Amino acid sequence: MDDNNTMNPPVPSTPIPDAGQPTMPSAPDMPTQDTNEPMPPSDMPSDKPDENQDEDTQTGQ
Repeated sequence: MDDNNTMNPPVPSTPIPDAGQPTMPSAPDMPTQDTNEPMPPSDMPSDKPDENQDEDTQTGQ
């Protein structure tokens, strides 16, 4: 829940003011949130995105 909250403020904050214009520049940001999998590794790539995703994909699925 904490990870989503960190990216939540910057994501809705952009589309709210423009609604239509930010959709284009926010395109790369939107897919990142849509896929909850790349979110954790993207937030802390210094930790271990390769190992974290590998275990999450095998244990999660």
